[in-house]
Parts: sequence; C-alpha cells; structure tokens
Amino acid sequence: MGYKITADKSSIVCGLDHEYGISGKSDTNFLDKADNSDLVVWDGMFTHLELKEKHGWGHSSIEQGIDFSSSAKSKLLLITHHSPQREDHELNQLAQQLFPPNVRFAKENEKIKI
Repeated sequence: MGYKITADKSSIVCGLDHEYGISGKSDTNFLDKADNSDLVVWDGMFTHLELKEKHGWGHSSIEQGIDFSSSAKSKLLLITHHSPQREDHELNQLAQQLFPPNVRFAKENEKIKI
C-alpha cells in the first residue's frame, strides 16, 4: 500500500512495508506516482547486504531507496522504518557513507517544509 498526497502543487509519496523489486507492476506504479515529487518516504529497514538474507520480509533497502529517488527525480527522500536493532551512531555512519545531499534519515518529531 502506498499513498500520494498532493496539495498546493506539492506532493508527498509514502510507501512503507513495501519490498521493492518483488512486483514489477506495483514497483512501476510506485515509481510513476513518485515522479518529480517533493518528498518520498521510504521503507529502508535493511542495507543492501542485509536484504539478501531478508528476502520476503516485506521491506526494502536503503540503497534501493536512493536509487528509486534518483529515478523518480524526487526533491527529498526520507528513509524511515529503520531496523530496530540499528543504533543512532550506525545510522549516522550509513548516512555519511551512502547519502547524496537530497537523502536523509527521518527523525522523530522532525518537521519538514515542502
């Protein structure tokens, strides 16, 4: 299940509990809805390496989100639905290693203006 909210010419696309790469039809639809969006909220439970062992769990990887956001030409990608075992210092390290300027981890109580 995913959502697209559009208001005042701004759009937010949210797809949680989605294992990207499982269904070509739903992935294509998701990408079409996210095209040129202002914000994509992405289920980044796993890293690419972790996802190999978690196939079928219903979550995507952080790296898939980055690739998706680039393909969709979204202005901002927020990675959420983090692995509960991952600690803040690990998230900070992943962000430094992987993130282009328009990608970041969602944070509790964070407000975003789009």
